[in-house]
Amino acid sequence: MKTNTSVRLIKIGQAPKAKFQADSWTKHVPGSDENQGSLPVDYTVEGNLMSDIAVGQPIQLRRTKRNDVTFPGTMISSPITKIEGDRLETHNSIYLISILTA
Repeated sequence: MKTNTSVRLIKIGQAPKAKFQADSWTKHVPGSDENQGSLPVDYTVEGNLMSDIAVGQPIQLRRTKRNDVTFPGTMISSPITKIEGDRLETHNSIYLISILTA
């Protein structure tokens, strides 16, 4: 997928050898620099890609929604280690990605 594509990401799991374990929803504070883990499983984000999707590069997203609530900002993942169809694996997380239609 290319830069500026409008997408939705859903975190479906934790990478097998995650450096940072997924936080629980009770522990994670959205937008806080104090979080010690990665995003909780079932986290969703929508927005426009700030860079192409490629192995070795992080997912970089100009966020418009977080968990179905309008919440502008940015989301940057750890580097992508594997791409299998609509499934992206990073150092810490496993995501499903889909293109949003206008």
